[in-house]
Order: sequence, then C-alpha cells, then structure tokens
Amino acid sequence: MISFSNAKAMLAANSDKNAEEFKAGLYHACDAHNAETVANLAELIKAEANFKYAFDTRFVASMYYCITAVKGFDPKVFMRKLLHNPKALVRCATHKQYMEMLSGIYNYKTTETHKVRFLLA
Repeated sequence: MISFSNAKAMLAANSDKNAEEFKAGLYHACDAHNAETVANLAELIKAEANFKYAFDTRFVASMYYCITAVKGFDPKVFMRKLLHNPKALVRCATHKQYMEMLSGIYNYKTTETHKVRFLLA
C-alpha cells in the first residue's frame, strides 16, 4: 500500500535510481529494516487508529523520519499514546505539520526532561 516513491525513498541509497531498475530486480535496498518498520507501523495505525491516510506520501515520509532521525522515538510508545487519543491523528498538508502533530501525540503528558524532540532547528 506504500507508494513507489515512498518505497524508493526509504530503500535506496541513491535517489537517482529509477523505476526500471526496480522492475528489473536490480534495485539495491539499503534500509530495508527501517522501511519494513514504517510499513508495519502504517498498517497498525490504519487498522487500530482507523486513520485512512496512513499510507499517504507525506504521512509515510514523516513516520520514516521519526524512525530514522528522531532520537528516542519508539514505535510502541507512539502507538500506546496514539490509541489513548486516536482522534489526535489528522490529515496534514505538509511534512512540518505532520511532525508537529506526531510530536504532540508522542510527548503528550510527558515531563519536559523526557520529551522527544521531533523537529530540526
């Protein structure tokens, strides 16, 4: 259910790879573990939080960023907090808006010293 462009971005060391290499089986995947984690998390979010936009390009890219670049991000903690308030998850227009929303969900009722920082300065 993940778009080709998202799969390509998550799996390729070189973003110049093209669809023909993928179709021919010559595509080199370099981050399969994180890509699989994101795909599984998106499936879980769609099923358990009933978020119909879980496979939208910006949402998947934001979740990938959380998994790979947000120090301290734990998908299990995120799901636990999300399931306490699934209506907090809404469709956003930009990556930045998704990151702000995901940060708010993840850090809800978390002391300042234990909050996870999501956005780059």
